Amino acid sequence: MCKSLLRITLFIAFLAVSATSLAVPYASFIRVSSTNPAEGVGLDISYVLNDAADSVTIDILDSGSGVVATFAGTATRGDNSVSWDGTVDNAGGTAVAAGDNYAVRITADKNISDWTEYIERASGSGGSGQVFSGFSPNDTAVPTDTSSDVFGTVLVSTSWNGVNGIIQFRTDLLTLDGVDGTVDFLDCGITTSVNYAVWNLDVMPNGRDVYANGEEGVAEGGKEHWIVDGSGGSFTEMTEADPNDDVSSYSSGPWFWGCCIVQEGTKTVGYGAHNTLAFDRKIRKWEIQNGLAVPGSATDFLSIDSSSVMSGVETDPDGNLYFTVESGGDGSRVYRFDAVDVQPISASAGIVLTTADASWVVDFPAPWDEVLSANVSPDGNVYALVNDDVADAAAIFLVGPASTASLVKTLTAPTDIVADGFTVDGKYTCLTFDLFGNLYVHDRGIEYFWAWSPPGNFSSPVDAPASQEFDIVTVTGLPEWSDYR
Repeated sequence: MCKSLLRITLFIAFLAVSATSLAVPYASFIRVSSTNPAEGVGLDISYVLNDAADSVTIDILDSGSGVVATFAGTATRGDNSVSWDGTVDNAGGTAVAAGDNYAVRITADKNISDWTEYIERASGSGGSGQVFSGFSPNDTAVPTDTSSDVFGTVLVSTSWNGVNGIIQFRTDLLTLDGVDGTVDFLDCGITTSVNYAVWNLDVMPNGRDVYANGEEGVAEGGKEHWIVDGSGGSFTEMTEADPNDDVSSYSSGPWFWGCCIVQEGTKTVGYGAHNTLAFDRKIRKWEIQNGLAVPGSATDFLSIDSSSVMSGVETDPDGNLYFTVESGGDGSRVYRFDAVDVQPISASAGIVLTTADASWVVDFPAPWDEVLSANVSPDGNVYALVNDDVADAAAIFLVGPASTASLVKTLTAPTDIVADGFTVDGKYTCLTFDLFGNLYVHDRGIEYFWAWSPPGNFSSPVDAPASQEFDIVTVTGLPEWSDYR
């Protein structure tokens, strides 16, 4: 069930960017002014940078990905535009020859010395700052397929006071038109009941579409699932999965905290953490085809102590499954189950795993007593968001490399902390990475939004989407003067 893109104006505050903004920079929304420029004439190239770069290089690629022109681009956070004169150096040199299927590549460079918070909450009408005035951010998804026209969109699920859906930002965390104050909003096409919540988001294996789930109310539980389709160049549709599927067929109202969608061989499958009002704590697996859960494919395959609360579930590129336990008899921990154990599980499997089967059991030092989320960065490391519930403080821990086969340890503070000094309200708080390792954290309780960048000397190339390829055409000259007598 799908509604068209709505444009609604909200009185939201401007996002505060630190004076020395230090995100890992990369380009998105790369567009060309012409798809058939004349030889030696060129075209205009526009793009968005999520943050200012030390330098930007623009390459023109031929159909074999060979570089035929190189020149400097502008490096400003937000909108950028460069005119290319059609020559190899953009300075009146040799013209690039006529031909088909040329493309633009933009590489942003920056050196970052340490983990840096570069987006901090907000400022303005929300007092100390609310990113969403009257909206609660629940989860974040950042598509990774650079060949798609939707690359550069940050999606944030939200639900509060009868408004439920997904807000769309650019990577510089302005809305899609580059202006704060007007929000791009995807209406889920669902009831506006205040009991409804759009919760978890995850990028589909194609790197473009986004999977979403939500709760239909305490009595009914998380029975709604959507595929947010970006194939048309923008996120304008939300396809509702079969509401009668058995992905969330609990009668006691599941709190569906954390889900991830992965490719396992030829199958697209989902993993979700269920916490029900009847204290039934399980991880569920199901198959997805054409945007819908396959009837009869769902199975609960892992159960934990009923006094515990599962707070998130993720996978790494090798298919290993991580889940976090916030509290209770199974501790406040990050667990990992290896791909060889979870991928063969099918609908008829039943409960086949317990926490005793985990290859990772990672504890956290006091007073860090609530593990809220864990995720795998593009650098191959696992990070966890952890809360000190008494002191009302939060921190991000480096858990360890995903390549580690077995990990049983207790982390230490502050040695294993990479970022702290912020506060989260607890449940529904998630960790999300973009393609180049920038880290997003939001909080639905106090309605804040943060972003951090990792340290490193970064060079981040992005090719323009396929729709922006262009042909250089030869302009036929006029015939020379002749004596027609």
